[in-house]
Amino acid sequence: MSVYPDKEGYGQQYPSAGYSHNTTVVTTQPNVTYVQANNPPPNNHMALAIVSCLCCFWPLGLVAIIFSSMSADAARSGDYDTAQTKAKVSLGLSISAIIVGVLTVTIILIVYFTVGFYTTTTVRYYG
Repeated sequence: MSVYPDKEGYGQQYPSAGYSHNTTVVTTQPNVTYVQANNPPPNNHMALAIVSCLCCFWPLGLVAIIFSSMSADAARSGDYDTAQTKAKVSLGLSISAIIVGVLTVTIILIVYFTVGFYTTTTVRYYG
């Protein structure tokens, strides 16, 4: 018997003309395909970083923008673990910038309305 491959790649056997020799079987192995999960990139919190930079405490907001950009670059290159880590750092820095900004404005308003209010009301002009 001799073996000839068919269209699908599996061997078919055809009888030979009475020869008794070893048979060669031709087979093809299925291709192994690795499929990478199509994970959506993590949220890099760029909008929050920009708002915290412009409206609150700009030094922390600027660093948050840098980490957000690093997260987007890592997601584009396919390194989702690094992208997630950088996004969490960006979120933390943005929230810290907002907290520092709100506390700063609150302290300034408290100082202005307590010290500034008493100094303007106690000073009398005679003239």
